[in-house]
Amino acid sequence: MKEKALKQWVSLSHTGTIDEFCDEIERLIWVVDLSQTTIEHKLKTSLKYELRKDWVKMLNKPTSIMDQLSLLREMGRPIEDFNKSHKREEKTSSSHSSGSSKRKRGDDHPSSSSKKPKVDRGSDRFGRFRSKEEALQGISQEVLDQRRKDRVCWRCGKDGHRAMDCKASAPVTAKVAVSRGRDKGGKKNAGAKVSAASKKTGNDQLQGAVSSSRIMELSEDDEMIDA
Repeated sequence: MKEKALKQWVSLSHTGTIDEFCDEIERLIWVVDLSQTTIEHKLKTSLKYELRKDWVKMLNKPTSIMDQLSLLREMGRPIEDFNKSHKREEKTSSSHSSGSSKRKRGDDHPSSSSKKPKVDRGSDRFGRFRSKEEALQGISQEVLDQRRKDRVCWRCGKDGHRAMDCKASAPVTAKVAVSRGRDKGGKKNAGAKVSAASKKTGNDQLQGAVSSSRIMELSEDDEMIDA
């Protein structure tokens, strides 16, 4: 019994509350015959740092071991209460800080449900068609080159719109005659030039006929005067 108590005395240390430590001191000194010096040394070396620091500084300690234990209880309880309160405050502060940090990270990186869906515009799309190949399917390169040169729709060969906006039901693969007064550059096309030239020639011929008729009338008047 005493051997067990002695081993417990040697390993005893202030790890829990001050009341638990003092209770264990009181129990063991009734089982094991210990000197006051041994007990006081245990108190000085086994207390927690904060309480031990205050205990060592105290000069006028009570003489009785029981009175010393009572004084240690009175000194230790406020320290324990302060530490408990401080830990609660730290825990609360840490919880708030962690929550704020998570909310901030959440704002910086919105969840997948809140992200706006990306619109797949299709990098290979050609106007209302899925691809340029689809819009111009079956049209030979020769026809395409000619339509580019004439500045008409590559898909149907008509003027006034682009291939990507063409509403023809299917690509027109055959050559289509181009008929328009002016091209996109504002210049008259070949057909318009021929028409204008023909009109000018007709006007010149009409003017010549009028001039000849006037000359004949003047000649007749001269003959009548001579007679």
